[in-house]
Amino acid sequence: MAKILYVGTSGSDDPTRAGLPFNFALGALDAGHQPEIFLAGEAACLSNTL
Repeated sequence: MAKILYVGTSGSDDPTRAGLPFNFALGALDAGHQPEIFLAGEAACLSNTL
């Protein structure tokens, strides 16, 4: 089992790219890994829009 860090930098202006770290983390979780997501830059505003 590996720890994996996914970094998201795209905000709500590009929802496809903004969702990629979450989709990748779900896949890693299903594979038995320990994913974490770090939101930086424009992606930090995603938490205000959820």
